[in-house]
Amino acid sequence: MFSTCKYLVMAVLVLTSAALGADYTGTVLTPDNKPVKGAIVYRVEFSRTPPAQVPANLPTTRTDDSGVFRFPHNKPGRAEFIAAADGFGASSAQGNGSAPIQIHLRLRTDLTVTFHTADDKPAVHLRVSLRQIYLPMRITDVALQNFSIPEHYSSPWSAITDANGVCTLPGLPQGGNARLDIDDPRYAPLAKNEPLYLSASPQTHAGPIKLQLAAAISGKITYGSTTRPAAGILVHAQSNDAEYGAAVTDATGSYSIRRLRPDQYTVLPELRLGLEKTWTIRACATVAIAAGENKTGVDFNLIPGSILSGRVLAADDSMPVPGVELGIYNAAHPRNTGAVQSVTTDANGAFSVHVPPGQQTIYIMSDTPADGFGRPTDDEKNVTIAENGQATIEFRLPRAFMSPIKGKVVDPAGNPVAGASVFAYSDQPPMAYNRNAITTNADGTFQTQPVQRSAKVELRAKFQDMATPKSIIVNRAAIGEVVVQLQKNALASLTGRVVDAKGQPLKNAQIELLYAVGRYRFGDNAGATDDQGAYKVDSLWGDMTYSVQATCDGYGESESNDTLHVSPGEATRVPDLTLYQRDSTVAGVLLDRDNKPVAGQRIYVRGPRTGYSNITTGADGKFQCAVVASDRLTIYYNFNTSRGLSRQSAKAGDQNIVLHTAPPVAAAAAAPTHASPTAVSVAESAPVFDPAEAVTWSGWFYAVILLLAGSVVTIIANAVAAIRSRKSLKTA
Repeated sequence: MFSTCKYLVMAVLVLTSAALGADYTGTVLTPDNKPVKGAIVYRVEFSRTPPAQVPANLPTTRTDDSGVFRFPHNKPGRAEFIAAADGFGASSAQGNGSAPIQIHLRLRTDLTVTFHTADDKPAVHLRVSLRQIYLPMRITDVALQNFSIPEHYSSPWSAITDANGVCTLPGLPQGGNARLDIDDPRYAPLAKNEPLYLSASPQTHAGPIKLQLAAAISGKITYGSTTRPAAGILVHAQSNDAEYGAAVTDATGSYSIRRLRPDQYTVLPELRLGLEKTWTIRACATVAIAAGENKTGVDFNLIPGSILSGRVLAADDSMPVPGVELGIYNAAHPRNTGAVQSVTTDANGAFSVHVPPGQQTIYIMSDTPADGFGRPTDDEKNVTIAENGQATIEFRLPRAFMSPIKGKVVDPAGNPVAGASVFAYSDQPPMAYNRNAITTNADGTFQTQPVQRSAKVELRAKFQDMATPKSIIVNRAAIGEVVVQLQKNALASLTGRVVDAKGQPLKNAQIELLYAVGRYRFGDNAGATDDQGAYKVDSLWGDMTYSVQATCDGYGESESNDTLHVSPGEATRVPDLTLYQRDSTVAGVLLDRDNKPVAGQRIYVRGPRTGYSNITTGADGKFQCAVVASDRLTIYYNFNTSRGLSRQSAKAGDQNIVLHTAPPVAAAAAAPTHASPTAVSVAESAPVFDPAEAVTWSGWFYAVILLLAGSVVTIIANAVAAIRSRKSLKTA
């Protein structure tokens, strides 16, 4: 019996090992491809269930004399590996089945940051931790170039500020962006959309960063019109600027979301664990909080709601389509927040959900909704449901014949290349929006996502210093394995300088690489300029065109033209990019229809030389933005309304700009009056199409051509009519 059990256990272990795959194996290399002995490698497992010990330490190992590391592959799910070594900047790679992992370390910079409290004093004994790195990404890199450390893990890069509010985080990669976290309940987290730029030099100095007092939103959730508390409900708070907080209701139904940044938030209770099958809830969409404010009384009531049901069927034979995921926007999930209620069709292609009464927008969530089916043209439906009412809708999916592209990557001698990065693009979904690389297996083989067989797909690949000199066009009507052959010296690069208005070089200007793939335009962080204002963007495909954009603290932005042609194995010189100092400001106030200040609302300012800036109104509704003097500016606002973005022209130096989120009540009834040059009229507060502004030189050109063509046609028509008239007279 014991022997039998022993063999059964061994069989289970073998099967489990086969299911999980072999151990993760990889190599840590220097930027010039030399193995690194004794490098520390951290493994990050992304799991829905965080470890019981909070915060836990990341699993670690070290590389051997050959730069090789190993980790047991004992958990399902995605794994990420971060490497660090003395004298280098950290870098990362993602585990991909049995394919070998390569982590190329970066050039190192040590980040020194200064923090000030809200009253401009040094923030002493403040724990600062690295949470995420956005590394300079090239379009030919492997997909995972950023790395992050989940909140439930201790960050290996942490420090405590000294008496001057200063701390240093060593061993970070040059040219990347760092997102930091502070561990102090008195202060709000640092803004997620304002990471710290890491310079292209051994030292990076940032700050002083002024901390903001933490704000909070609190309230209570009850069942219906009763006072019975709803415990265990997760409540999210999401701002216009993608800031986020959450809390769970306690036994009394109360919640408190703390450590929030000042902004305007949408508060979204999330019904889970079967509660959503019988109840729904309305979201509170306009909660504005100032720094240090504790907004109370944001209460909710669970309601039975209305019933939205329907079916998803095949368009040709009306057979039910199971497993189709549908998304719903409504009062519980406002569309402007990105939050969505989802439901999946059952075996009969049917679904039924509880929704709050009112407007419902339901749509097919995936470009490949089910095996053998594509997204229908009519992929979104709108319906209004009355209180305690119900509605039924139906989707019909067209059949789509889809299959993946299978191929192999080989080197110039025809040998298979393991660990190569393959990039596949098609105008057809789902590839249209996917820039992630596919890593080849140990035998050099790869397989793309399924794509419609009528689609044409562009394939590119790279491995170390080898790449495809131009894209390979694959017609999906063709059958068989695609062979992608790499060549040496196939990649290109761009070089250039960033200077100020006097022609002096600008150090640490941030470079962004812009390029188009098919119908879509993308941008990648391409590092920063050195002491001479110079930059280099390498690892570029030789058959694409690019443009380069530069920004720098205290300056505006500049962009090259978008027809920069590169050549394989060569560096193309970009004309100098000139940045102008932001030596002026614009300022004003945002008011609602009752002329009351609107706090926590995003204001966007844009100008040809200033570039693009976003700011938040304060508790008094006021805003101010640094701009380039003499620049022509446009201010955009009203982002969080169904009216969309409103806009107002301005010029540098305007200090009394008045914006309204809606036409003022008094002004709407009264006759329009003469407004000051910096004020916004009722008519100007809504988006207006200006024909004169829309006219371009090409528009005038085509208008003249059409006018001349019309004249010629008229002359010919008149001549023909005259000839016919003469003939008819002679006949008579």
